[in-house]
Amino acid sequence: MTTPSLRPGESEIQTDNARARITQWRLPPNSETGHHRHAFDYAVVPLTNGTLTIYENGETKESPLQLGKSYFRAAGVEHNVTNQGDFEIVFVEVEFKSKGDVDAGVKNSQEKPAEAEQPAEAQESGEKGEEGSALAGFLFIMAIVAVCVLYATGLLGVAWTIFGAICTFWFVWKINNFLDKHK
Repeated sequence: MTTPSLRPGESEIQTDNARARITQWRLPPNSETGHHRHAFDYAVVPLTNGTLTIYENGETKESPLQLGKSYFRAAGVEHNVTNQGDFEIVFVEVEFKSKGDVDAGVKNSQEKPAEAEQPAEAQESGEKGEEGSALAGFLFIMAIVAVCVLYATGLLGVAWTIFGAICTFWFVWKINNFLDKHK
């Protein structure tokens, strides 16, 4: 159901390939996604706090979002998501397109390859990507410090924009690592 008094929210598809679609949604006050049906399982990662009003199956529900507190929903959900509050709500939606391939990868990943089959860097570090994880964690902490400094100097809008970009980058990086491990 589309609510006539609400304007369309803004969506930006950040990644769209055979395995996943990642979309950032920005819902200013008095906006909506428009009625839609999810063809794929999906996860939502809130980048702001707020309360969404959701119209689903003829019912209206309030759904509180908490910054960084992700949730998952199965394919088939039909709804219209609205922001009827006073502040913009921003979240990233990750749709998992190739469920069967990912499930097969999870089953197969339980069998650990012999050391000879592992890449040389994996044999040396104990686990592939360990240095990358440490570097990403360090950069994430440094970015949070930068956001705190911007916040303390009164540049709240800039701080939240940078924090949102950092969270989106980190989440996309983690999803890509997960999908790479479960090819």
